[in-house]
Amino acid sequence: MLLEIIDANDAAVAERVRSDALAPIADKWRYQVRIAVRPFSRLAEMRHFLLPRPDRLVLELSGVVLDDRAQSFDLRDGFRRVKVYATPRALRLEFEIGDGPLPRFSIFEVPSLEYIVVAWGVRDTGSEQ
Repeated sequence: MLLEIIDANDAAVAERVRSDALAPIADKWRYQVRIAVRPFSRLAEMRHFLLPRPDRLVLELSGVVLDDRAQSFDLRDGFRRVKVYATPRALRLEFEIGDGPLPRFSIFEVPSLEYIVVAWGVRDTGSEQ
């Protein structure tokens, strides 16, 4: 299992993100957590829900065989941290919300690339007057 955190405005990753197969997501959403699920076909169920106190977005993937142990990662803007809980057959990600309201977010399944992407932080394209 690979969990990669992307900031589409970060100069160090901007060039790679622009040529990436997931570039359309980066074009709209500034931040992404990419979860590689291999093989994707073994994903039995994916669900997400919101929990209060402390406020958090929870994403659960079942039927996925993982070797990684639980980890947590610091995030930027909107979500403060993601905690990863892995068992031999399931994965639970808890996105902790920092101060302020829940950011607008989307969850994408990308079967052709064996990825699930949680994306937030709508990018300002400069088209709005």
